[in-house]
Amino acid sequence: MSALARYFHTKGFQIAGYDRTETKLTSDLITEGIRVSFKDEVEEIPFVFTRPENTLVIYTPAIPTDHPQLNTFRTIILLFRNVLRCWET
Repeated sequence: MSALARYFHTKGFQIAGYDRTETKLTSDLITEGIRVSFKDEVEEIPFVFTRPENTLVIYTPAIPTDHPQLNTFRTIILLFRNVLRCWET
């Protein structure tokens, strides 16, 4: 995941991520300008990433299905799809 974060960061994208524990790798990412949160609280999601038309969510099977941030993104995407459907009809 860190390679993807670094790749998109070098391409000029805003990047944020979550990890359960701080490590040398996460510290390096933060030093490089990538936002990393160590709390799984929804409030930790930067506002800019709450707009699904501009957000790509990438996660691994290591993230539990009941993870609050992941479920928030799922809800945002479902709401966005419903709005688009209504707009098209």
